Parts: sequence; structure tokens; C-alpha cells
Amino acid sequence: MEQLKDVGGEIIQANLEQSLFARDSASPTDLELTQGLTRLFAGAGAAAEPNAGAVDGVLIRRFAEHPDLIVAALTLGLPCEADDTLYFFRRVDRAFRRIMVVRAIPQSHVHYAISPADTDGTFFVAVASMNASCSSSWRTLKLRVLKPRADSERPTAAIAEDAPARLDAPVTVTATRDAAAFEFLGGAMGATSAQVRRFSRQGERFVQDAP
Repeated sequence: MEQLKDVGGEIIQANLEQSLFARDSASPTDLELTQGLTRLFAGAGAAAEPNAGAVDGVLIRRFAEHPDLIVAALTLGLPCEADDTLYFFRRVDRAFRRIMVVRAIPQSHVHYAISPADTDGTFFVAVASMNASCSSSWRTLKLRVLKPRADSERPTAAIAEDAPARLDAPVTVTATRDAAAFEFLGGAMGATSAQVRRFSRQGERFVQDAP
């Protein structure tokens, strides 16, 4: 699967300016992005690994507080689960460039929130993802705070922690300019409770708040 994603990213980046983003003014519509990225992802997957999961869908998100940012969420169908990858594109001059790739670790759905931008345009992404399982309702919830850097495939991880959580309960992720928060149902088997993990930014670091 990793090979599929890596090849997919390269194919997408190589074709973006010539296809979806080859225009001088307005960015493409969500429908154009969805259809075009689905074709590109499907082609990348077939080229890299013909027996890999099929493309279940591409979800396009735009953000009022980040007018030059587009996030494309690719979902691949897998047994008992789905596998999400987030591709972040930012307009640079007249072209959109891929600035960050966020992968589910391990393969699973991704819940995420983007912080408001600082005065210099930088931002972070709070990410939560669970491991796949065909039997147990308990999962390991991966909590991360990521920042873009020059290598879009390897964002900077300001936070990387694990927590036990229930698959059948919602996960809520929020991000402000100075904090990231994760809400989920966790604890230990037979003793579940609502959990909140909040991390406050202190300079370049994030520190977990006291319960």
C-alpha cells in the first residue's frame, strides 16, 4: 500500500499543473477536482499495485481561513476498513503545489483539523487515526500534530502519542491557533469513559495540558 501511495503522489504532482490546475485565474471546481483526482489516483494505483484496494472516493475540502489551500482526501477500500490519505495543496503564484501528505498510521480513516494560520502563513494539522481490525471494537488511536516542511512526504511531528479507544464511538478533533484537542471514548476494556487530550503550543513545541 505504501508503494501505491508514494507512486500516486508523484503521478498527481506531475500532472496537476498540466490538468486540474492549468489555469491562470480561478481554481478548479470541487467536481472537476473530484473527477480528475479520482482518475489520477486510480491510474497511479493500477500502475503501482494492480491488486491494491480500489479508490472508494475523493473528498475535496476548502477552508475560508485558508483561501489558498485545498485538501484532497483519498479513500481506498480495504477488508474491514478503509485507508485514508490527505493531500494538501497550496497556491503558489498561479499554480497549486503539494505541500504536505498526511497518511493514516496504520491504515484507517483519518480525523483532522487545521489551525488558523499564523501571521507568516504557517499552520499545523491535528490528526487522529485508528488501526484496522475485523473483530475487536477496541483500537489504538494515534494522535498527531503535524506541520508542513520542505519534504511534503515527511511532515514535522510536534506530537505523536497513542491512546486506547472504542471504534464504535465518535472521534472529534479541533485546532485553534495555540492548541490541539482530541475527544474520544477510551480508557480500558470494561471501564470506558469520555477522554479529552489537549495540547497547548509553547513556541515550536506542544505540551499536554493537565487533565
